[in-house]
Amino acid sequence: LAAPGNAIRSNSYPDIPSRHNLGFALSETGRQSVRFLADFASYPLLWVAAFAAWWWRGPRLDSSAPRRGSRVGTAILVPLAVVYITLFPLYWEYGAVNHTGEGRTYNVTYFCFLVTAVWAVGRVLDETSRGWAVLRARLQMRPALDLVIAGALVALMVTAPGTVHAFRTLPQGPEYLAAQQARETILRASSNRGTALLVNAMTIRPDGLFWGGIAADENHWINGCVASYYGLTSVRTPELTTSNEK
Repeated sequence: LAAPGNAIRSNSYPDIPSRHNLGFALSETGRQSVRFLADFASYPLLWVAAFAAWWWRGPRLDSSAPRRGSRVGTAILVPLAVVYITLFPLYWEYGAVNHTGEGRTYNVTYFCFLVTAVWAVGRVLDETSRGWAVLRARLQMRPALDLVIAGALVALMVTAPGTVHAFRTLPQGPEYLAAQQARETILRASSNRGTALLVNAMTIRPDGLFWGGIAADENHWINGCVASYYGLTSVRTPELTTSNEK
């Protein structure tokens, strides 16, 4: 949120009542926290990986240590609090303008959530496994269990939606690269320096690789960045492609 680009973006948003509104920020962050957890806490891979981290660290089997229910409660509440606290500045700053959140701020929330989720699972398992005689017996089968856990992790990673999506997109990669390199040659051509350039819109747009591109409106912020970088007065695509640009 402190990055210069975010400050510039913030200044471009309208001054609406929900911006810098404590009541709105508190309630909206709560709603968005629920949505965030529903979206990102639903992946089995996260919880299997958290269990694996605890298991391979080595379960604590000191049965003489008393159980402390408050520790389990804390371990459950901390990840929830981390999500809420890291999302709050987003809805305080942008209000109702940006319900989906900025990717860069979601990265912070997701990273913090991952760390606390692994920690929380370890704390809960530490507390609930104390005195479990069966767990001591299972340690004798540890090599087999290690293979089962590792196999589950590999299977979940390979079949994860993001991995499947990436493999489906992969065949378009070489064609997309060739198209980008051809455009790069045109943009870098010394004969085009200081000119207003018209380039064809990208027709190859593999999900996960293509986010946005040169638009028909020469005042589009991407167009301005491209023109400045390559020393052009302006750059745009034909008007007919306006509806296709992101």
